[in-house]
Amino acid sequence: MAKKILVVDDESRIVDLVTSMLSKHGYDVVSASDGVEALEQVKDLKPDLVLLDIMMPKMDGTTVAEELRSRRDTENLPVVFLTSLVEDAELQQEGDEIGGHLFLAKPFNLPDLLSIIDRALRRSVH
Repeated sequence: MAKKILVVDDESRIVDLVTSMLSKHGYDVVSASDGVEALEQVKDLKPDLVLLDIMMPKMDGTTVAEELRSRRDTENLPVVFLTSLVEDAELQQEGDEIGGHLFLAKPFNLPDLLSIIDRALRRSVH
């Protein structure tokens, strides 16, 4: 059974690009355009992983991630931040996590995206 990935970004071109790339690699991809919608989608669709932009309207990605961690049914749901807020110097200093979540800096390429998804799914406990 294909892993379900929720892509959350307020930029429709990013959502379309990621959806296309991941669908071609066998993932079941669903999307949300803001944090509030993301929490509803998680509740309704039970994804295996969330790809989450940080800067979004209504509710930012870090708040969404905190909310997911605070709920018993989603506390172990893997979250990967997709962000343009991280500079190369920060990548070297901080490693590859923000608040305990993996992240991938925009712009990204397909091999890096697939690699971080695989890594996040492997380290999840559920």
